[in-house]
Amino acid sequence: MKSKIFKPFLFTLMVLLTIGNMGFAQQKPAKPAKPAKPALAPKAAQTADDDDDDSDMDSKDYQQKMKDLQAKMHDLQVKMNSLNRQKFNKTMKQNMKQFSKSFKGYDKTFKFDSLKGFAYKFNDSMLNFAYKFDTHIAPMIAYGFKDFDKTFNFNYNIDGDDDLKVQTGDEVVKTKSYSKSYSVDGNDVINIDNKFGKITVNTWAKNEVKVDVQIKVTTNDADKAQKMLDNVNIQDSKDGNGVYFKTSINSNNDNNGSWGGLFRSGNSVRSMEINYTVYMPAKNPLTISNKYGATDLPDLGGKLIISNSYGSLVAKALSNNGNQIRVKYGNATIGNLTGSDLDVAYGSLSLGDCDKLTANLSYSSAKIGRIKTSGTINVKFGGGISIEDVDKNLKDLSVRSSYSSIKLGLGDSQSADFDVTVRYGSFNYGNHDVSLTSKSPADGERGFNPTKNYKGHFGKGGTDKTITINSTFGSVNFD
Repeated sequence: MKSKIFKPFLFTLMVLLTIGNMGFAQQKPAKPAKPAKPALAPKAAQTADDDDDDSDMDSKDYQQKMKDLQAKMHDLQVKMNSLNRQKFNKTMKQNMKQFSKSFKGYDKTFKFDSLKGFAYKFNDSMLNFAYKFDTHIAPMIAYGFKDFDKTFNFNYNIDGDDDLKVQTGDEVVKTKSYSKSYSVDGNDVINIDNKFGKITVNTWAKNEVKVDVQIKVTTNDADKAQKMLDNVNIQDSKDGNGVYFKTSINSNNDNNGSWGGLFRSGNSVRSMEINYTVYMPAKNPLTISNKYGATDLPDLGGKLIISNSYGSLVAKALSNNGNQIRVKYGNATIGNLTGSDLDVAYGSLSLGDCDKLTANLSYSSAKIGRIKTSGTINVKFGGGISIEDVDKNLKDLSVRSSYSSIKLGLGDSQSADFDVTVRYGSFNYGNHDVSLTSKSPADGERGFNPTKNYKGHFGKGGTDKTITINSTFGSVNFD
């Protein structure tokens, strides 16, 4: 019995072995193993120079990886901010749509009797809000932009130690200069268009304009610094209307086709300055456009048109009636100004004597020394406007303010009529010789009215001088 079972088992085993050998014979022979790499020399046997080289390589590699990582984090933050803004705008639109839907026809069902007594409480709360905004919030807004132009620096600089790196050789500074002169007559307009630098204007007695420019680039690569300098040029020309000087930054692969790309993540350009020094006749018209830099002006009699962004403006006496001055994200300091349109946003204004002034101020504080014959001033969201004095020859002054206080200095010998309107605000005239001829609403009048009007005069009154002030959420004070 055992023999019968054992023989089939042996036969089956032999068949399986035969098939296995046939399959093995059909496979390709395995490739011989590669010889092992020779062992490195013991670390102790390496020279000191080799150790220093490896350490330097590791340090530079680490620094480069850290810069790349910081650049990626910067790009990611920009994308996150963009997504958050999109989400916020979408949510606001949905909420406003639902709000409008909820209040549809509300005026038909609302019972106005339920508002009995509410007006007085609401008026008190709004006056309290106006006072807090005027005394706390508005000054904070102005202070936030107080030195914005001084602290703003359009440089791609992560660690902020460029000077040290230049001294140690980790960064290089490259410069080049430009100079050009043109003869001009009294009608030629001098046009300057610059960015990333300061414009300094000087006057002289020659019938000639001269422009000197110094260009300075700081990078961590000498070759790229030179290429950057080569990509910055000053274009100049002259035609029948005047002379023109313009900063031109050519696009290349490093800046992604725009000047803003110069300082984006991964770019080697750390900082750049393009500084103009201009010599011109004092009475010639002058047009300036400057971004990311300050402008310094002397006494000028010709028409000035200037737009200065992300930088301060300092000027002496500007006496042309057609001046147009725009300063955004920067402070404006002007000695004397005549007949000008003046706009200041996100900064501050310091002005001496002025005449025939039209000014628009937003998110800015203002100090004005004296207004001579006339002025029209509009203020929105600022740290307050202070006018120290009005001239005896004043004819008309109009000030309109929202979310900003107004202070007007009055001399004891001055006389003028005034018309002051405050909405959710207050009017104070201190100890001045003020006579009220009209007050609305009158004292003791009942009912809710957030708007109050005061008419009267200080001094003798009955003159042809008129001061009109309108204020919303802000105080009005005669100092």
